[in-house]
Amino acid sequence: MKAALRQTPLLSAIGLLCCLPILGCGQHTARQGVPVSKSIGSSRVLLPAAGGQTIRVPAAMMGDAYELWSPVRESERKPLRRVPDIPAGAFVSRLAAQLSPPEAEEMRSYLYRLTQGRRDLAFRVLERAEHHLPVILEALSARGLPAELACLPMVESAFEPRAVSPAGAAGLWQLMPETARRFGLTVNSEIDERFDVRKSTAAAAAYLAALHALFKDWPLALAAYNCGEGAMLRALSHTNALTLPELARACRVMEGSGSPLSGETLRFVPQFAAAVQIMANSREFGLTDQAMLRTEPRTASARDAEPPLALVGRYETAPESGNRPARSRRIP
Repeated sequence: MKAALRQTPLLSAIGLLCCLPILGCGQHTARQGVPVSKSIGSSRVLLPAAGGQTIRVPAAMMGDAYELWSPVRESERKPLRRVPDIPAGAFVSRLAAQLSPPEAEEMRSYLYRLTQGRRDLAFRVLERAEHHLPVILEALSARGLPAELACLPMVESAFEPRAVSPAGAAGLWQLMPETARRFGLTVNSEIDERFDVRKSTAAAAAYLAALHALFKDWPLALAAYNCGEGAMLRALSHTNALTLPELARACRVMEGSGSPLSGETLRFVPQFAAAVQIMANSREFGLTDQAMLRTEPRTASARDAEPPLALVGRYETAPESGNRPARSRRIP
């Protein structure tokens, strides 16, 4: 579900007519150890790889993710009072506090969709998630990252390891080719390690750690995961915003004259918050007989000096610097 904010590539292979280039971010200055993105690109039909070669895109793989996270229709907003009143927990409470009112309503709308309107699909996605959570939680713990980030693939790919988006993002974590290469994965005409769950999870964890080191704020870091850190830095500079709520308000004001961030990026953190609530409270929502995600206790480390997932903060330049879940079954 990656926002298509990338530069148009120079396609050199013969026969690549009728492609739809995706416009986007461009270069930016590296900050505090975050690797600098290079210009990359994609088409709706072919996924560029190293050496001018291409990998055919299986477009149908994103079906579940699109069905879960497509923009909310007006008819889905009206019955919000029917969402079960289940305590959100400290993580979602802090995250919701960092959402402006429209984004908080968006979160509740997706929560209604997941627990009511598309409940069967949500259950199917949770079943897939169960197979991948041990690897994901191990990689996050190794970097001292919050366990709640294990919910990110629910939004990105609906936990489908072979998912490929029209923009060229691929795998469980929907990494773009150049982002994957920046964090150690091989992506070329013969090998694409974004489809390797263990390797792509390690790369995604490294990317998330780098984003948090840059923005010192999880809402901004999560939104930047969707649009790219270059686009996020430019949006903050353009709007003079310091937090995600400030940035969202500025984007709504500027919508008619060209918002610096897409609607997809502004929806991303509310979607993620809904996914966390579903996975952490799957038993309370009647989807499974046990919670899919347990966020405590966390492995103690120097990186845990701050409370788990320090969501409240303002943008500033960063200084230098798993056990397998029990098998769940559906509750009728």
